[in-house]
Amino acid sequence: MEEYLELDPTVRIEENIDHNVLTNFSKFDRLISPTYIKKAPFRNFLIALSRSDGKLYNILKRAHLNEHTGKAIISELLELDIIKIYESREEPLKKYPKQKIKKALRGYKIQPIIRFAYPFYNFWFGFIEPFRSEIILGKYERFFEYFQKHSIRATSLIFEQLANDFIAMEFDTLSSGNYWDKHGEFDILALTKKDELILGECKFKNKKICKSELSKLEYKAQLSHIIPDIWVLFSKNGFSNKLKSSKMDNLKLYDLNNFKQFLH
Repeated sequence: MEEYLELDPTVRIEENIDHNVLTNFSKFDRLISPTYIKKAPFRNFLIALSRSDGKLYNILKRAHLNEHTGKAIISELLELDIIKIYESREEPLKKYPKQKIKKALRGYKIQPIIRFAYPFYNFWFGFIEPFRSEIILGKYERFFEYFQKHSIRATSLIFEQLANDFIAMEFDTLSSGNYWDKHGEFDILALTKKDELILGECKFKNKKICKSELSKLEYKAQLSHIIPDIWVLFSKNGFSNKLKSSKMDNLKLYDLNNFKQFLH
């Protein structure tokens, strides 16, 4: 898509979208191929993916698809390089066949997370496709209204993915990515070649991260029985003085300035 985009970082994102995508809708629409992914049931699945947490069964529920149909769609989309699938790193509930599972966990399923292979697909199916008929007629009001309310859903995901890329380079990791289990979810869980475990969260908000966010992360880690060697926090808008003055030697704080290396 990049060769068709002329992004101006000095103006608002809405102006870039208007200038690039909305006024050239038919051109970009042709680039979203094959055409059948813009029709049910693929369209339902992809819109649901863009609006969910990425967990398989949550997507299927939102898209009103059964598991058999959903998995056939996933297989097709993987071949088309439209989505990627990330298997859970959670240990199985049963460590041996006859092990008894607590009643409260018997309905729990370890499931993968699905993501779009490229951010533009996430933007298209999350914000453009649902308003297709109106955009074709040049009516953009509902699109912009929805985008202003929900754009954080897309930008925060990109921020999270960039944070994982940054951790992979900064610490020379063996693995890095999201982690989720029956107790909670974490934006970053990485293992370094020095056998150090890194655990972190990303916050793409227009306010500074306070110490309470670190406390929440520590509590979640305790529930999931994770003992990290290094804690990391990523913030769009910096950190409170109390957090910056923390005496935790194994706490690392990163903001947007740390991403400048990606621009070169």
